[in-house]
Amino acid sequence: MPETEEPKDTEKDGKENYKLALGFIKSLTGKLSKSNIVISNDEEKENLKTQIAQLSNAINDFINRYNLS
Repeated sequence: MPETEEPKDTEKDGKENYKLALGFIKSLTGKLSKSNIVISNDEEKENLKTQIAQLSNAINDFINRYNLS
């Protein structure tokens, strides 16, 4: 008979994920609002635009998933 894994404590994991997400959001907000960013060429500009669009989509999905609007 195979050994069974102990069930994960999903509430504990969820609370830890909340703390990590909130810390990341606060850090990112601070970086975006206070940082001096040098964009050297069109490729860097396009990469940044692409990542910002993906971040925007992820934020909107997150807001909808957790009914934060």
